[in-house]
Amino acid sequence: MKRSMKRLYLSLAIVVSLVAVQGGWAGQEIVELTGTALSVSNRSIELDTNGDGELDVTVIHLGPPSYWEEEIGCTYPSKGDELTIYAYLNKDGLYIAVTVIYGETECPIRDAELKPLWR
Repeated sequence: MKRSMKRLYLSLAIVVSLVAVQGGWAGQEIVELTGTALSVSNRSIELDTNGDGELDVTVIHLGPPSYWEEEIGCTYPSKGDELTIYAYLNKDGLYIAVTVIYGETECPIRDAELKPLWR
């Protein structure tokens, strides 16, 4: 457990430093969204962030399940999973996933320039 917490703190420290160095991740503000996955489909997650069982936010561009399993060794999220998702709003007002954390598993989706890691 201590190792997991150290890894989480290290990851968050890296994110904070990248924000400072990269000028806010290429001008994008990264937000933390925490909640329960109501549905997972077509590389997107519908998230209940306040525990009322209703859709509060949709996060898109999670990448293909094959990237998760084969490249980063993560299990693709499922309905009912408790998740923390770091994301940014694109110009169309849609949340784009940067990192997904559930349990003790951290799954990076984008690099410091916000480019997809699966490409």
